[in-house]
Amino acid sequence: MKPKLLISLSMGMSIRNLAYGNFLKDLAKDFDIILATSFSNDPVLKALLQDIPNLKSVPLYIPRIRARLSTYYYQISYLAFWHIKRPIQVEKHIEKMKSEKRFKFYLLSVIGYFYFKFVRKDKAFDFVRDLVFSIDLKKQYGKFDSLFIASTDQNIDQIYIYSSLRKKIPVTALVHSWDNLTSRGFLVSNEARLLVWNKRMKSAAQSYHSIREDNVNIVGVPQYELYE
Repeated sequence: MKPKLLISLSMGMSIRNLAYGNFLKDLAKDFDIILATSFSNDPVLKALLQDIPNLKSVPLYIPRIRARLSTYYYQISYLAFWHIKRPIQVEKHIEKMKSEKRFKFYLLSVIGYFYFKFVRKDKAFDFVRDLVFSIDLKKQYGKFDSLFIASTDQNIDQIYIYSSLRKKIPVTALVHSWDNLTSRGFLVSNEARLLVWNKRMKSAAQSYHSIREDNVNIVGVPQYELYE
């Protein structure tokens, strides 16, 4: 019996990057796949998957309360990331927020700085993230042995990553855009294996998010895969 792999494809570009090439067919040689996607009823996707008998496509489960909480968490993470790491990519957005929503900016900045500097630090888990992100994915999808996530910064991605790691399920996450590691706040956990495009992104994963060097793999640009 093959191990079961849960794959989450929450965005259209993830479908383009991974479903249109041979990625899923290659994975199906070694895994029985549960594909959780927002596009499970799309006829084009169904046609692409029909030749993979050990792949089951199901609707992506989105826990509404956790999704709302994670939106607030992201705003705090985004500001804390800027105060602590100072990425130049977000300077203009920070200045705009500071001028238009001054009270909110300083309130969330203080909360975020304290939390990330003194509570979370480099810990894999903590009670705040348990409250915001942790759900039982096995209730929705049954037992699975590992998780593959096609992006890292969407709310649903963060919920799936953290919940799986909390249950000691291995997670591999593909960073889907070149600037995500330097402009989207802190990753929800530094324990997932990251797949990045190039050496610059690998360096960003290590310096901005404290990912171990041996936990980051350079795989190239995903959207070019289908042209090979």
